[in-house]
Amino acid sequence: MARVHTAKAAKDYPEYGIKKGDTYFWWQLYKQPKQMSLVRPRPSQLTGSAKLSAAYAAQEAAEDAVASSGSTEDVINALQQAAEDARSVAEEYEESASNIRETFSESSTADECEEKAEALNDWADELEQAVEEIESLDRKDFEEGDEGDEEFANAAREIAEAAIGNLSI
Repeated sequence: MARVHTAKAAKDYPEYGIKKGDTYFWWQLYKQPKQMSLVRPRPSQLTGSAKLSAAYAAQEAAEDAVASSGSTEDVINALQQAAEDARSVAEEYEESASNIRETFSESSTADECEEKAEALNDWADELEQAVEEIESLDRKDFEEGDEGDEEFANAAREIAEAAIGNLSI
């Protein structure tokens, strides 16, 4: 993953929306041009691996969707989409491991791909369990009215955020 630096702009960088005097973030991937942004880059922007970037992007999209969710249905949809995306990336890792094993029977790279695929599948399972847990929440266990609706939605968000945060690859 690329290291993130901060700097104060000595000139304007209009292609990045940075004006002279702004504090900005910059990073550079191996053999890639320097990237700049006014906001801290997300993990999906800091890796040169397309598969790893897709996994981080699934996590980030789920975090964003849950944070801006208006209902428990939105939270459930975000978790289901993240699980689907994670399984898709896991398949890519499994395919890579299989292709490597065809040429090199003993390969640490293939082992690493299989470990990442397993971690992504485990995370997808956690997300699906969180969906089941949210669906099993009983609205009657919360207060009546708007305050109870808010508590119910917050409980669903907390379950989702805990599951989303457990990606470890």
